[in-house]
Amino acid sequence: MIVDNRYNLISEIGYTRTSHVWLSQDFKSGISDNFVAVKILESIDTTQDGMKELFRRECDSLARLHHENIITFIDSGVDIQNDSFYIVTEYFKSQNLDDFKKGKNFTEDDIFRIIYNILQGLSHAHQNNVIHRDLKPSNILVDEQFNVKIIDFGISKIIGYSYISEDTVCDHMTIAYASPEQLLRNEVRPSSDLFSLGAIIYFLITGEHPPENKDLVLPKIDKLDSSNELKHLMRALLQTNPSHRPDSIHQVIRDVHSLIKRNSDRANYHLLLSNNIPKELYNLGLASYHSYDHAKSSVENDLKISKIYKRKNTYYLIGKKGKYHSHLSMEKNCLIIFRVNNIDDYTEWEKETRKAIDIEANLRVIKNNYQLSEDAFLQEFLVRVEIEEKKRQVNIIREELRNKLLTKWEKVIDEEAISIEKRKSLCPYSSYELTDNQEQLIVNIEKGKWQFEQGDYIQMSTIADKSMNVGTLAEIQEDQILINLNWDIDTQHIAMKGIIGIDVQQTQTNLKRLRRAVKAIKLKSSVNPLLSDIFSEPQLIKMFKVSPISQYMQELDPANKRAVQKALSTKDICLIQGPPGTGKTTVITEIACQILKTNPKAKILLSSQSHVAVDHALKNITKLLPESNIIRIGRADKISEDVVSLMMPNQIKKWIEVVVGKSRKELLNYLRSKFILQEDSSVYIGSLLNDIDSEIRQPLSVSKNGNDSEISKLISITRQWYRRLGKSEEFDAIFARKASIVASTCLGIASRNALNSMVFDWVIVDEAGRATPPELLVPIIRGKKIILVGDHKQLPPVVRSELNQEALEKMDIRLSDLEKSLFEDLIEKAPDDAKVILTSQFRMHPAIAKLIAEVFYPNVNIMTNIKPEQRMHKLSWWPRTITWFNTQNLNNSLEQEVGLSKRNHAEAEVILKILKDINKQYRGSLAKIRVGVISGYAAQKALLINLVAPSNSERWKNIKIIIDNVDAFQGSETDIAIYSVVRCNKDNCIGFLHDSRRLNVALSRARNALIIVGNIHFIERVQSNTGNPFLNLLTYMKKNHSECLIEDAKTYYAIGGNS
Repeated sequence: MIVDNRYNLISEIGYTRTSHVWLSQDFKSGISDNFVAVKILESIDTTQDGMKELFRRECDSLARLHHENIITFIDSGVDIQNDSFYIVTEYFKSQNLDDFKKGKNFTEDDIFRIIYNILQGLSHAHQNNVIHRDLKPSNILVDEQFNVKIIDFGISKIIGYSYISEDTVCDHMTIAYASPEQLLRNEVRPSSDLFSLGAIIYFLITGEHPPENKDLVLPKIDKLDSSNELKHLMRALLQTNPSHRPDSIHQVIRDVHSLIKRNSDRANYHLLLSNNIPKELYNLGLASYHSYDHAKSSVENDLKISKIYKRKNTYYLIGKKGKYHSHLSMEKNCLIIFRVNNIDDYTEWEKETRKAIDIEANLRVIKNNYQLSEDAFLQEFLVRVEIEEKKRQVNIIREELRNKLLTKWEKVIDEEAISIEKRKSLCPYSSYELTDNQEQLIVNIEKGKWQFEQGDYIQMSTIADKSMNVGTLAEIQEDQILINLNWDIDTQHIAMKGIIGIDVQQTQTNLKRLRRAVKAIKLKSSVNPLLSDIFSEPQLIKMFKVSPISQYMQELDPANKRAVQKALSTKDICLIQGPPGTGKTTVITEIACQILKTNPKAKILLSSQSHVAVDHALKNITKLLPESNIIRIGRADKISEDVVSLMMPNQIKKWIEVVVGKSRKELLNYLRSKFILQEDSSVYIGSLLNDIDSEIRQPLSVSKNGNDSEISKLISITRQWYRRLGKSEEFDAIFARKASIVASTCLGIASRNALNSMVFDWVIVDEAGRATPPELLVPIIRGKKIILVGDHKQLPPVVRSELNQEALEKMDIRLSDLEKSLFEDLIEKAPDDAKVILTSQFRMHPAIAKLIAEVFYPNVNIMTNIKPEQRMHKLSWWPRTITWFNTQNLNNSLEQEVGLSKRNHAEAEVILKILKDINKQYRGSLAKIRVGVISGYAAQKALLINLVAPSNSERWKNIKIIIDNVDAFQGSETDIAIYSVVRCNKDNCIGFLHDSRRLNVALSRARNALIIVGNIHFIERVQSNTGNPFLNLLTYMKKNHSECLIEDAKTYYAIGGNS
């Protein structure tokens, strides 16, 4: 039998009343002897609530846990052919403890070893907020060497998760091993697992299951044939009152560890005390007297249970109270202690022991005249200590690498928190006015270099002398700003003059989300804890053998098919680089469709740094998977009209309308069948159920036989229920759980409480190169497998300009470091089989595609699938498709400063002329063509909008003009693109235009024709420490005359006339 076209079931190795476990072979791994265990949940219907909940809980819990004493999770899904859930784990050759115990009499050493291993696994689970809730012998696997693995997390609970219902899983507990609070359906805590562990100890001693009546358990312990220590441990764990059980699992581990050490047959290693040690011990209060004998006794007692680690040539012995510095004797037969430090508290002890390994031997203090031969066993043990130290050093380096970037961003987040506080009140405003469409506010401010940024949430003074959030910043001009008003704003409440500033509440909320994401990676508490190590060592990324896909849902070229196959073969992370026009969205769409085609129960989080990218992908997916449950998270004013119906509130509202409609109909039918109603009463009752907010002013009179009171009560209860419908966050959780795809921006996924507890099988992030590392972490900490799609050769992460550069430099942080994305860092270091570049271009005319490839991607063989005749334009310089209008001979070609921005009147005038010519050339076209006018500066954008008036349809009858900055254009395309350079000054300063990534985006938006407007003389002489990307562009244009044209703008004016 083959499960999900991947796992070949060989033989059954276990079963329960809800599942069967099979030894299986994984075809996808490509290794012939790669055996796994496949657990098939018994169900003839995968929609059955109880089975779905068992499956979900086990997958969610196991995905969080990575420990040698917990079975390792590999995969899960739904086998459509057999209509069953399956869970894949490592194959561990063993028996469950129930079977392993049969016919065996365990020694106490055996019992302690088993219990100690269970405790280690349980401790890891509790540290990751997972409570097992069904510990019992059949859920413990043991091999002949007494190695242990905990299995079956089907009724487990993740602390902090919201579960729709506990009823579906409670009946699956085993009464003999369940804690009293579980049986009473009370709150379950980690101590509940400790009770179950106590019951397992009872089974190991007696070979019998403990009594189901919990009151009978403790009296039976005294009669057991076992040591007092074991009985004491059982009594502590089996207390019926949870508060009487041990406070910490770590204390239980220490106690069991002590008993193991005391009972074990151990080797003897020898210690020699330097002459100063007796006095040091006495001064530290570790010995009662100065004598060597008292010192010997003190050291041996303190080191009965001890650990050791090495630094350079010193070995450190850690006891309960002391830290002993030692070195190996010349004769290599003992360790000589030459210094002692007190260990003052548990925190210090824990810090020291974390570095060390256990000393599985008795430490005996000898005197100077004691004759010893060379001790090979001691030397062998110290070699182990050195190996552990080397491993530790490797882990330290890995941790330092991992934390370096994260710590840097924690500091940046803290610095940003400081800076935004200063932006609450930025400057006074003298007046404002509404635009004609009543959707924007023009606010007059004092001239100055105010730290406003496009997209900022703006607050203004109210007539009550307070502040209110009015909208987002659209444009900044010299002495004005343009605000996109929130839909619910009443401008009558805004004071005509006052203080304008930034509403920082949303930013502060976002900073908290970023901090939580960074912390999750640092603490390895992400759904896939391996992410933490992968970020420091991308070479650790693992892939399955790439499997062919039988049928694609879209027409894909071979390059994009390879990308989809590779993405679906990842174990952890797959990186897809998509240069402009290479079909990133198409690939993302196909990946999502293939995931759900293979596993309809899979959960996918689709995310991006921008709303536009999310909506673009979602629009394509909904066309191919119209029946899938998809939820869009975000603000309605930010979301495309094409997908606004997918927003959670809209879906809940639609669901409520259906539910209320059915309820109303059923209630009316019930009232008609049970009571004799007056004529037209149904219409009146229907109106009461429709208008649930209206007040019923007089007693109901609808019944002919005096049942008005009963009918009134039913109607009142129903109206109250209608009001409550949809107001609880429980509905969010229900809809979220049912969704196959949840789509949001990187930060948006953390905006709803119902989503914070969700675990996703796959997280797909588009435009991953534009997100800062903390932004990217917010979605990916929620996923088992991650697919990052982006291009580090395009726009970098946005770093806020108001950050204190001086403060950053003091923290040894450069702005260039912050602008390097995590995506770029991973793609530079990841193994080749974990990354892929899309190499087929589908957007641009071949000449434009060739320019982009040669200038920006010299080491990538990008092929175009577009023929020249598919991308023809009607402009006078055809067949050439790339034109530069040089403004150097114009009198006013220098830039002008506007606050913190720049503008260039000469370029704007030339662009207006070009647009008029394009409009003229396309007269008679069947449809308007799209012309994008792109600039890197907000002031230039504002100037162009005022000059061009792109919304004037009478003026621009044949073209649709979009004027925006470079950032807004990434991910979009136009038939013709015009790029305004703007910069031209006597200081030869190019500013942020030195960044080739921004130029790459600007030049790669055009499908048919690309036009550049700027001063070539300035461009050729300008210098920058980080380079001048325009020089490569000009070099290319001068070398390719058949495809490119450089035209003097002044001459063009003369030829063009006043058309």
